[in-house]
Amino acid sequence: ASVSVEEQSEPISFWRRWFVEFPALLRLLARSGWNFVRIRKIVHRFEQHFYHYHDQWEKIDFDSITPHELARMYDRMERKMLWNWKAPIINDFYVMVFYGILRKMCVSWCDDEAASLQNGLLCGEGGLSSDEPAKLLMQMTQLVREDKKLEDLVMNQPLESLPELIAKDRRFTEFNQLMARYLDEFGLRCANELKLESYSYREHPHRLYQLIRDYLIAKDAPLFDLEAIEQRERDLRRTAERQVNEKLSQSHSWLPRRWLFRWVLSNTRLGVRNRENMRFARTRIYGILRRMLRSVGQQLADQGILDDREDIFYLTIDEVWSYVKGTAVTTDLRGLASFRKTEYEAYRNETAPPPADRFETCDLPYHGNSVAAGEATSASNGSLSGIGCCPGVVRGTVQVVNDPVSESGFEGDILVAERTDPGWVPLYPAFSGILVERGSVLSHSAIVAREMGIPTIVGIAGLTRQIKSGQRVVMDGHNGRVQIDSDQ
Repeated sequence: ASVSVEEQSEPISFWRRWFVEFPALLRLLARSGWNFVRIRKIVHRFEQHFYHYHDQWEKIDFDSITPHELARMYDRMERKMLWNWKAPIINDFYVMVFYGILRKMCVSWCDDEAASLQNGLLCGEGGLSSDEPAKLLMQMTQLVREDKKLEDLVMNQPLESLPELIAKDRRFTEFNQLMARYLDEFGLRCANELKLESYSYREHPHRLYQLIRDYLIAKDAPLFDLEAIEQRERDLRRTAERQVNEKLSQSHSWLPRRWLFRWVLSNTRLGVRNRENMRFARTRIYGILRRMLRSVGQQLADQGILDDREDIFYLTIDEVWSYVKGTAVTTDLRGLASFRKTEYEAYRNETAPPPADRFETCDLPYHGNSVAAGEATSASNGSLSGIGCCPGVVRGTVQVVNDPVSESGFEGDILVAERTDPGWVPLYPAFSGILVERGSVLSHSAIVAREMGIPTIVGIAGLTRQIKSGQRVVMDGHNGRVQIDSDQ
């Protein structure tokens, strides 16, 4: 006979509710409020602390250090940096609270039925490290376009030879200065930049030349006009601010609505700016860790412990350091990496549809559980809906991009992706609209696209399973609607 035991929570006593949990809630609210008041100081201290250590570690030649010393250095990095990440967490909570309040104010005070007015107010803020790479890349492309000799090299020479070939040519001093600045300031950005096995632009600079080449052959060159992009940002912001001013000037409430609205808006803009800039700090520390682990991997490969330097990424960080320190459970790192590599390739080659967003497991997690694939939301009358992040209507052909590293050429007007990360930003200026299956209004793709004034919709369920490259659609970044051309 089977026995079923159901857990039943006991009712909370009067004493616990009002003398334990309620005081704890008050302490939490007081601590959060105090953190909000000090947010500028908290972020400033974080940045000071971060760059104090980052600038030291950035200069280290890890290839000249033994694995034992690298293990001790990693322990210090964990203590000083990787576990000292409170400021970004506090700021994330800060920006979510103020963005939510701003959105409600726009709906209730400014008659914003589509609940998207706040997105226009956040356009053109400036001071973001996230959109600078794309703008710098556009400047380099313009220099190439104006210099026929440089353009001929970029378009016709093998990509892998371009970094060294152009860097040695004194005729292209201004271009080389911009390229050196890009690699120094933003070279750690890449697609999947929080995957340690990814290669950054510093390691593979020829990928930047691929992007410049794609910019040069793109059909719609005006999209790469930096001044036009910045003007579009300002126009979106002015339009939203004008609508807010008109609505608030008509209000006769006893509340100082105009002052309160501006205060909330100012805090929201501050939180968004802090969020993106501290994300870039995370990218920088991952770049240092990536170099460190590749150095360990190379030393283990040189000694025959691994077959290849990149095999280190098939091991956990604890397995690497425990082997170095002599406390490993298994000493066959080559066999372990080989097994996981085979397993990973099997996952990579699977043709099954992705799993559902939510699923349940019972008994043993790896046995007796079948995860049903998520069903694509059927398009009603050829339409899809998501979250509008930057206003604007775009009609055009879509290009579905799965991997910005291996795919090249901008052949559509609207970028379609399952997900994006900061490494996708250099692609944005090539498109007049962006559609993303996953994400939120505060995701990186939404913030950067909004800053650049590119109409964007995120959180579109089933997007990449229903739209194919070459299809024509109409997207409205204001209300989050996508209409698929039914004549195709």
